[in-house]
Amino acid sequence: MPSKDIIDIDVECPGGSMSDVIKALAATGYMHEGDGGISTREAFAPLPHSAAAELPGHHLYACESDSPELRKHLAFREYLKGNGERAQWLAQRKREAASAAAAREEYIMNKSAAYEIIAQEALEWACSRRPNRCR
Repeated sequence: MPSKDIIDIDVECPGGSMSDVIKALAATGYMHEGDGGISTREAFAPLPHSAAAELPGHHLYACESDSPELRKHLAFREYLKGNGERAQWLAQRKREAASAAAAREEYIMNKSAAYEIIAQEALEWACSRRPNRCR
């Protein structure tokens, strides 16, 4: 799968523990940025001159275990792992998006429709396997 040079990391935490997670991540060099308009997912950025800033490029998010955003991310990953044909389809859309883009923002916009298609398929697939988690 072609990818950008920045990885996304989700930290899963127990329900009701987000304030403790925010404090713990602050102590390790991360600044809490809020939910960025996506409820049930908190974003963090490395503080300048911290050990976290020395790590390879990444986006760090924290989600409580019952977060719909966490379920969406996990379904997306598992769906692509188990559906090679769809993973190849997405890889091709990403290559096309990259070749048509002059800048990272344009690439992100170009690939968004393909990501939405796969995200919807992934959620439907996950719900068909574990319907009690989709209510």
